Amino acid sequence: MAPENGAKKAASPHVFHLCQAVSPLNGKTVNHGSVTEAYAENATRITKQIPMEQKQCGFGNAKQGGQA
Repeated sequence: MAPENGAKKAASPHVFHLCQAVSPLNGKTVNHGSVTEAYAENATRITKQIPMEQKQCGFGNAKQGGQA
């Protein structure tokens, strides 16, 4: 999560990401930790860019759509 100006907690709701190396966080000061910590920092939902972030975070061949 990347609150404004490197703050510990965002003033407005933010999203949390799968890892800090994803392109939407480039050039930002990023807080990292558990999902519980993200909620405490006002990150109220996970990113909607899951497939892109899985690839950028190195999670390999994540299956999509529930197909085996």
